[in-house]
Parts: sequence; structure tokens; C-alpha cells
Amino acid sequence: MFSTKDIYTKMCHQSDLVYQMTDEERLKLQAHLRKMYKDIEAVCDMHGLTMMIGGGNMLGQVRHGGFIPWDDDMDLYMPRKDYERFMRECCKDLPSQYKVYSPVSDNGPIIGFGKVIDINTVFLSANQDENSKGCGIFIDILPLENIVPGKFSNKMRRMLTLGCIYLSGCVALYKSKSKVYKKIMCGCREGRINYWIRKVIGFFASMVPYETWLKWEDKIVQCKEETEWVIRPMGTYDWTPQPKSLYFPVKIGKFDDIDVHIVNDPIKFLDLNYGNWRRIPTHEERWEHFIQKIEFEKIQ
Repeated sequence: MFSTKDIYTKMCHQSDLVYQMTDEERLKLQAHLRKMYKDIEAVCDMHGLTMMIGGGNMLGQVRHGGFIPWDDDMDLYMPRKDYERFMRECCKDLPSQYKVYSPVSDNGPIIGFGKVIDINTVFLSANQDENSKGCGIFIDILPLENIVPGKFSNKMRRMLTLGCIYLSGCVALYKSKSKVYKKIMCGCREGRINYWIRKVIGFFASMVPYETWLKWEDKIVQCKEETEWVIRPMGTYDWTPQPKSLYFPVKIGKFDDIDVHIVNDPIKFLDLNYGNWRRIPTHEERWEHFIQKIEFEKIQ
């Protein structure tokens, strides 16, 4: 009843302040994301870093041969060591229109994991305003973390991580200047309750800076011990141990009109993470972003 995502989605459908992209815009966005992928891949190849497409992009690669037709974002996975090298050093070799944000990068974080943003574009979601940091077309980069299966400490790390994620989100809401998001969420009783509870929690949690919450989150998920098991704790918040052989060594697969790095065992990956992934979801089951604006070249 009070799920933020459910309320947000319901109210976005009823709002004239945001919209879902047209087919033309989505196809243009997907082409832009493929170009961004190739630019990131070139830097990773230059420095010997391992990366691969993840999440719904892997599902799209197997089931559709590229992007899921209604998909509008791209996620990449990197092993923790390569993720840190990319964020701290190697990202400086990206073309100049890209800016990289993460808890371990020079620019600091926008969220608890990495984002590569094309600053020559505009991608304005409902919870952003024109002055928000990093409101361009983006690719998310998420670290794959080692884990020792069966340890009680894993449960504690997961609880602490989820706590940091929730509190950092409340702080972000408290500091947000987005009138659009407020109007959307406060358009119904459940939304108003949800919005103001998080706003009040964010007021008290803001005694710790937002960036500090994200850096704590990034520290908590890490496991220094090298193991044969990994988790994807950021983005999906999934702490189910999965064998490294599922991901490594990476392979090459076709993704629309480009070649991309994919996980080692795509079918098993999808079976473990998506269940009945061969079934095409109904229109009502599909998740799409609601946006205020998209520009593929900033209007000066």
C-alpha cells in the first residue's frame, strides 16, 4: 500500500507533468546508449578491465537480440577491483563529454554505485530539476562483490546496506528541490503520507551528509576476501551468492548492431535471476521511466 515505487508509478500515469518516451525517442536513446557503451568498452579494453552488460540488458540480449523493445537504460557489471580502477583512474580516458560519478570517483557520488553521464545531453526524471547534478543520458556501472556463503555477517551487511540506502534516499528527498516529484507523490493520500514520512526522516538523517551515507553503503557491501562466489548488492540489492563461473570469463554477444561483453552462462544467469524469463510481460507489467524532458544535444 505504501510502496514508494508503486505509488510513484500509479501517480505518474495520472500526471501531465511527466511522460513516457515515444517510440522514436526510445529508439534514439537506445542508439545513444550503444554508442556510450562502445566508448566505455574502449577504455576498459585499453586498461585490461573486465566489464559486461547486466540485468535487463542480458535478458534483452538473449530474448530479443538487443534492447528489450520498451527498455530505456543500460547497466554494466564490473568486478570490484576493476570497478575501482575504472572509477579512480581509467575513466579519465573517456571522451570529454562524459562525467563519471561514484562513491570512489573524484566527482563523488550521485547514487551508491557508478554512473557515466553524457553532459552534452539532458535526461530529466521526475525527481530532478534543471539544476540537479548529473541529469544527462547515463549508463550505470555496478560492482560485483565477493561473498563467503553461509556467514551470519552477510545478513548484517545486507541489513546495514539497506538501511543506508533507505536513509540516503530520505536525505536526497529532504534536499530535493523538485516541485514536480512533490506534486506527483502528493497527488493521493498514500503518496502524501509516504512523501512526508520520508521527508521528516530525511531531515534528521541529513545530520550525516548525503555523500557520506553513499560512501558508507559502498564500504559495507565490500568483502576483501577472494572467493568463488559473488553478489550484486547494488541496484538489485540481491545478496544471493552466485558462482563466479556464471559471469567469468566473459563472452562476446550480439546486441542490436554492436558486439558487447556478456556473462559466461547467459541462460543459467537468466534462469537464476528472472525465473520464467521467456514469457513476454504484459503491457501493465512493464517498467518504464517517466521523464520531464530528453534532449540528445543540449540546447544552449
